[in-house]
Amino acid sequence: EDRLGYLRLGMDEVRQLLLVLLIVVVGIAAEIVGLIVVLIPAVIIGLIAKGLAPFVLFVAILVLYCALIYLGVRLSLASALTFDRKRVSLFGSWKLTRGRFWKIFGTYVLAAALALIVGVLVLLISVALAAIVGGGLNGIGLVFRPDMSSVGAYLSPVRLVMLVVSAGAAGLIWPVLLIPQAAIYKGLTAGDLPASPLS
Repeated sequence: EDRLGYLRLGMDEVRQLLLVLLIVVVGIAAEIVGLIVVLIPAVIIGLIAKGLAPFVLFVAILVLYCALIYLGVRLSLASALTFDRKRVSLFGSWKLTRGRFWKIFGTYVLAAALALIVGVLVLLISVALAAIVGGGLNGIGLVFRPDMSSVGAYLSPVRLVMLVVSAGAAGLIWPVLLIPQAAIYKGLTAGDLPASPLS
């Protein structure tokens, strides 16, 4: 009864918000450290061996991105851990994921592939509906380049259909991306890690 529009923010949401802010800070710090540790020596090596500069820079950027992906996977259970333990716990995820990087990474790759498939199917449905509502190629053009000259022009029937379909797609895609973290956490804390899709 004291909720506004059936929504209420409690301490769980506050802890999740604090966790997101902490993850952003750690991510920025990791990128800065990565730039210092990986890219600056790569630039120096590239200046010394000028012919190898593009290759060295490419390898350095690849190493940096791999390190950031590794960090992201190792910290990926922090949200579920924070929700379960009722306290912000970013680095508890590091302990839970020790020795399980490839299984967890494989699960996330599979989830991303499924989300991509759903996204492509939704795009195809959107384009088909736009062609029907907008009368052919003109309607399809409005999907990718909406008329932003006024609010009325932007909220054309084609765009409204696109917005409704996109909202429905979000309801399909986000669970595919978010459920694996909770399932992996549940499996790890129950002593049973779900099988890797790549094994």
